[in-house]
Amino acid sequence: MNTDDAGARAGIPEDATISNPSRPFVRLRGSLPSPQPLLARTLRRRPPNGDGDPGPDDGPPPPPPPPPVSTPDLGIQLGICLPDDRSGDLVSAVRQALGSNADVRTACINNSQRVGIWLQPAVNDQDNQARNRGLERFNIIGAGESLAFFINSALIRRRAFDSWNDPIKTPKRRNGDGDPDPNGPVHLTAFGVDFEAPNKIVTRIDGFDERPWPDVDFVLTITDTLSAAGGEVRCDSQRNLDVDTSWLNFLTGVFLLVLPPLGIVFLVERIIVGSRDAPDVDAGAGGGVPAMIPQEILIPAGLKVVAFYTRLDVFPGAVVAGGTFDVVPRTPAVTISGPTLISVTEGTASVTRSYTLHTDDLRPPFQDDVVVFPGPFVSGAAARIPGGGPGPERPRPTIAWSGDGVALRPHAETTGFRFDLADAHVGQIVTRRVAVLVVDADGLSASGELFVRIHITPADTDGDFPPICKIKPWLQQCQEPMARLAKSRRKELA
Repeated sequence: MNTDDAGARAGIPEDATISNPSRPFVRLRGSLPSPQPLLARTLRRRPPNGDGDPGPDDGPPPPPPPPPVSTPDLGIQLGICLPDDRSGDLVSAVRQALGSNADVRTACINNSQRVGIWLQPAVNDQDNQARNRGLERFNIIGAGESLAFFINSALIRRRAFDSWNDPIKTPKRRNGDGDPDPNGPVHLTAFGVDFEAPNKIVTRIDGFDERPWPDVDFVLTITDTLSAAGGEVRCDSQRNLDVDTSWLNFLTGVFLLVLPPLGIVFLVERIIVGSRDAPDVDAGAGGGVPAMIPQEILIPAGLKVVAFYTRLDVFPGAVVAGGTFDVVPRTPAVTISGPTLISVTEGTASVTRSYTLHTDDLRPPFQDDVVVFPGPFVSGAAARIPGGGPGPERPRPTIAWSGDGVALRPHAETTGFRFDLADAHVGQIVTRRVAVLVVDADGLSASGELFVRIHITPADTDGDFPPICKIKPWLQQCQEPMARLAKSRRKELA
């Protein structure tokens, strides 16, 4: 991190910090980059008096404002300073997870490692220096804590308003059942998000229903209460519908389902590798916060940072979670999702289905470089490939699909798999294997497999054959009809 010179910082109070606010923050620029400089303006003279005298001078112009301080979108603080290679690993992992636009900076200050994350790049040197100042003043860790994580409330509010302002995600007119309807009588008119200490984020949606006369106004309030329990950050949500009953008590609980969960918009960030599940569908703008606060962060050298949170605070300017952490070895694993039961009609030469791999404790990227591994690999195995350490012999990251069929995209995370069904007959259950090997950026590997059962059903059947058995021949009630039909076909072929 390159810091600015002492002269540029002269106007910033020495005790100015980005921290848990016991008093108001110093004036901050915010996290978004801006090409516009901050300029001081001189005071204008007072208007002339009745005698034409221009009036007394207001005095000398005010001093220029202090240099701007840019608050990060996200931040991490550790209670220790990391060696240079480890701090570089952490920055590399975060930047890789968030994408090339992310501006990730770190510095060791007062025996504490600070990491500031701005989701957009700096646009000029003024932004660059403002971010350096923000990182210097970033101090959120509490007594007895070794780890703290920071989310700028402006980020949460900005993402929530992006969702609200998107007419596709949030249609502003609804029918009486709460479903989107461009001609519906229910109008959503206003939206707001407030951060209330010590632990609440409140989302407010205003609107009116034009079916009664006069219109009935309503306010839907979603209160997300955040807490730290069992080492994780949790969110409990409550909804309340306040209707103007001075005219008509008309609206009911149907409006509890008016909006999609705004918290889901936060899941696009890939900084969280081992986060909690998706937000509760009843949550508001705060519902995505647990998914933004990482439980685990994968770092190079086959390690990961595992967090245990004991504190959660909500301030007007930020959400802060604090606790402890440990660095432990990763235990890679791979699973495959896709259909394992397939029904096809006799005479079908082949069938294709889609399969997707899911990794745990493997660090992307997984490049499309083919790596040849001698001999078979064992399903579920997780090991460091020989030569996986630093040096020229480290294996390249890769995905390699294999099995009893043809992978149409053999080095992609999702691929179509074509299974050959030549000579398969009615009643037969053809078993095919789908497998994948993944090697990550650190040379760690894991493999997974699943078995697919393909049921061959008749093209023509008599009236005694249940129609459902052509769609789902694996059902218990289809076992006897399928066996009977298969026996009959074997006799015909004989």
